[in-house]
Amino acid sequence: MDPVAQQFVAQLDAATEELPRSVQAGLAMCGDDVVPALVERVADAARPVPTRAFSAHVLAGMKAAEGWPAMASVVAAGDVVMLPLLGRLLVGGGAAAAEASMRHAEDASLPAEVRLVLAGLAVRAGGVAWATPRASRVAIGAYAEAPGPSLSLMRMVPSAEYRAVLERDPELLRANAEAAMEILLASEPEGQGRLVAEALAKGLDGFLNDVVPQVQDRLQAASVTASADPRDDL
Repeated sequence: MDPVAQQFVAQLDAATEELPRSVQAGLAMCGDDVVPALVERVADAARPVPTRAFSAHVLAGMKAAEGWPAMASVVAAGDVVMLPLLGRLLVGGGAAAAEASMRHAEDASLPAEVRLVLAGLAVRAGGVAWATPRASRVAIGAYAEAPGPSLSLMRMVPSAEYRAVLERDPELLRANAEAAMEILLASEPEGQGRLVAEALAKGLDGFLNDVVPQVQDRLQAASVTASADPRDDL
């Protein structure tokens, strides 16, 4: 890395409450030379949160192609601290951020709630028309495991395929009966336009407010279980 670029990266690492505009401008001026270092900082959970956050903001401002997959990967890893910030940056990243988010959303090995959040981010970044064919499949695939968040995503990307899924197991409708009824009504062709408009009006913040707490609760519970002393079971 160029010595000037190293100096700006060091200043980023030293920042704790706010990244000076001069440092942001300097990093942007260095261009591709600093991108690997910024990507590494976003991905490294051992780094201080401010360092990761500042790095993500700079990458988003530079519209660095490598930045969007790095941010989506952190969300996919279940990083509940970085999720709200990275979610908002990904939403502003356009087609590249949408594709990076959707690729992880389609990974069936991830927890259902995480996949649904990523699919929701992809919808907002890439648009309903682009995302609906893939996001609706994610919602359907995750429905049995996470009916509540799935219904939230279904409200964003209406599809005629939902009716059969919802009617297959009425017990799951209890996760959010009001949302399920709206989705069933919207599965009729004349109802889809209204639901799309309402979903867009509700926006990203509404979707995140619905789903993120459920993701955080699930991941935190899993973390406690994983870290428990095995001797406790003896």
